[in-house]
Amino acid sequence: MQTGSENRATLQALRDFVANPDLAELQRLIAEQKSQPREFDLFEVIRPSLWEYEDVHSNVLAWLLNPSESHGVGDYYLRNFLMTTVTQAESSGIGTAASVHIAKADWSDTAVHRERNYIDILLVNLSNGFACAIENKIFAPEGIDSNGYSQLTWYREVLERDYPNFTRHHVFLSPQGTLPAQDKERGFWIPENYTTVRQLVEQTLASKADSISEDVRVFLRQYATTLRRKIVPVPSDVQQRAREIYLQNRDVMELIYRHKPNYQDDAKKIIAAALEDSGDWRVDWALNYYNYLRFLPTAWDEFAELLETGNGWSGSKAMLRFDLYLGAVGEGAGSARQGLALWPGDVPAVRERIVASVNDSSAIFNRAPVDFQDGSLTLDTREYALDDGDLDNWDSEATRAKVAGWVEDFARNEFPAMNEVIINCLREYKAEQDQLPGQ
Repeated sequence: MQTGSENRATLQALRDFVANPDLAELQRLIAEQKSQPREFDLFEVIRPSLWEYEDVHSNVLAWLLNPSESHGVGDYYLRNFLMTTVTQAESSGIGTAASVHIAKADWSDTAVHRERNYIDILLVNLSNGFACAIENKIFAPEGIDSNGYSQLTWYREVLERDYPNFTRHHVFLSPQGTLPAQDKERGFWIPENYTTVRQLVEQTLASKADSISEDVRVFLRQYATTLRRKIVPVPSDVQQRAREIYLQNRDVMELIYRHKPNYQDDAKKIIAAALEDSGDWRVDWALNYYNYLRFLPTAWDEFAELLETGNGWSGSKAMLRFDLYLGAVGEGAGSARQGLALWPGDVPAVRERIVASVNDSSAIFNRAPVDFQDGSLTLDTREYALDDGDLDNWDSEATRAKVAGWVEDFARNEFPAMNEVIINCLREYKAEQDQLPGQ
């Protein structure tokens, strides 16, 4: 515990830091970056938040990595991606294929799979006896369930089971090249960042210009722009200056960091309280971790025998529920979003009926019609109430009231029509089952 004189010294150090011209310089660099002319960004035109969705980036990356796809560069991007990650594995002491093998092998017959066994991207080359799992995280941490079991462990074990005699390669892709949370997985998963993805896109544009059609060239330029502006936007000079300021003011910075607001945790508590106080909702605490809040309406309890049949790896039996993802600091408040998620379940016929009913009511559900598949599906997406400016006034009653008001508005104005579709669907299905012989 600090003495009175130590407390006064700490307060003075904080005042000096705020007045420090180095801090003003960093603020100037950030303002300068924000004021630069904006480049045209196709992804932002289509949908301002499109760049935030992991599925979008996984789809683009799977397309680039597939030698048979329409980009016209064959295995060029794939070979360079593998060379980059294998070379990093070699320098980190992670066992995988040798870089000389990557350079000499023919990768043209590589099969690329999306969401096979829930793996974001799976590369399989039978002739080379090579399998690569890519776990892609944009603004979410790796999933770890309540028993401490990581999804990275599960994916690695899937590869061991399905490709026991193959060379197995594991890539953990994120904006900053985050390490796996668990030490035991750091000996298997190679952390890679989106700066590499962008650089390889630009390298492909420069080196394979004669092979790329104009429409593909435009798309790749746009994708590189999106990655540069949205995913890894901080210039190296700003990063270096921030590092210097931190080192020069380490004690003050650490004190500030220890007491910074936890936006995600605060918002989760406010929203959870608003949901539960209403009596019409319950939070699925079995599935709440990191930046996620999962909840479902009590109106669905009537159909628990149908809906409590989910078999997702996270431990909850809820097959249908709302997922609210709250963006981390630095991602922007607007990166938060809510979705109606349909998870894999033990009764496929119920899932199919729900998807069909949602597709028949596309005017109500904020999403294009969904193709039914075995994996998890997002049936509806909603934007979050806050914007970046609200974070500057986080402790104000107005901001907290805005969060709670968003919950109330959704419950009153958005959810009832959606709920009617779901309830009617489940009642019809249950009535049909009750009329079957032997029921």
